[in-house]
Amino acid sequence: MSKNGGGLTTLVSDQICPKNLSVDATNVYWIDEGRETSPGEYRDGAVMTVPKSGGTPIVLAFEQDGRANLAVDDVNVYWTDCGTSARNLEDGAVLKMSKQGGAPQVVVSGQSCPGGITTDAANVYWQSNDIIFKMDKRGGVPIALATNGGSAIAVDEANVYWARVASVSRTTFHSCADERSTLFRVAKNGGTPVQVAEVVGSMSSQLVMDATAIYWVNDCTNGIWKIAKTGGNPGPILSNVTVRQVAVDATQIYWTVYEDGTVMKKAK
Repeated sequence: MSKNGGGLTTLVSDQICPKNLSVDATNVYWIDEGRETSPGEYRDGAVMTVPKSGGTPIVLAFEQDGRANLAVDDVNVYWTDCGTSARNLEDGAVLKMSKQGGAPQVVVSGQSCPGGITTDAANVYWQSNDIIFKMDKRGGVPIALATNGGSAIAVDEANVYWARVASVSRTTFHSCADERSTLFRVAKNGGTPVQVAEVVGSMSSQLVMDATAIYWVNDCTNGIWKIAKTGGNPGPILSNVTVRQVAVDATQIYWTVYEDGTVMKKAK
């Protein structure tokens, strides 16, 4: 739909738990989770695309891990494969394929259930077994940037950012009193990770950024929080709303509300 509001256009329907939405200049990409093929495993997933204007959806890759995370660049689609218990989790991999179609290619194998993934012009970055890796898109050897990684990962021109859950509630009911998460960054060229902030609650697996700040969903305050990339005191910009997902552009913040299924926006 238009950012200014108006009518909805259905791009594709009859998907099974579509997630990890990504876009480029002309198309929308997502993971179709598929059906549970065995307890806790989803080998019926698919990497999908459809033109932004709508049309027939195209299956880029089928029989994939429905738990996959997705990233796109100008040429390729990248996604993670967590592996299966039948093949052993160490058989996890990062894969890619051309946006024009073709056979999936293994970027790197032998990963322990890789999670968050993102790209820049030269490299692909991902998290596996609490390690933040980078690798040249043309191939080579994965480089470990940090050993205290987490599920959420994002990059800008200079740094890689990620969120790590430091402690979780051990009470029967969800309690924010003893839940903490830490936001880190490290230079793309390597170095010592820097703690950007420690926050109350379990940070979601999604980090979004603009030129100067990082935004995330805080499940304790039920809202959206923000911190400058350079660090400082994080603070809420929206409270008392159960946010599912968040996105930003140059001027606005957008989010989805869990309880009633609405899509909202507000000026930064």
